[in-house]
Amino acid sequence: MTAGPARRIDAKCFAQTADVRTLPSYDIIFYISGYILVQIVQLYAYGWRMETTPQPATAFKILTAAQWAQFEADGVFHGAPVDLADGYIHLSTQDQVQGTLDKHFAGQEGLVLAEVDLTALKDAIKWEPSRGGALFPHIYGDLPMHAIIGYLTQIKA
Repeated sequence: MTAGPARRIDAKCFAQTADVRTLPSYDIIFYISGYILVQIVQLYAYGWRMETTPQPATAFKILTAAQWAQFEADGVFHGAPVDLADGYIHLSTQDQVQGTLDKHFAGQEGLVLAEVDLTALKDAIKWEPSRGGALFPHIYGDLPMHAIIGYLTQIKA
């Protein structure tokens, strides 16, 4: 028996009829027995999940004391060096803050944890997979001071 030609999968139909499994350490995986997932189906599944999974209304930005002082002086934050290099400002949800502190700010003191109102930033926010496939909020643009609804100083990682 020889394999037939590859069949194009209709992504919308695929997501509606696929068997969905969730594993604790992975993103949602969509699959149909007998088919090989192609990138467009994975991207569609990610988009479908974003439409059906509510996201929090706030997230957090971790800043150094110097970055916070400049932010207060300017009234707008253009991004830390890593943000500027990546093209967006990295944020973390409440559940992701400790992991971000541990990974990117280990041993640092005098940090500022600013709570960001995501609804004030509207379309500038994109939820994208990062560490372990978890969705992180990213700001594609500047962070204005009016979007900060609270902050803590003297945070130690």
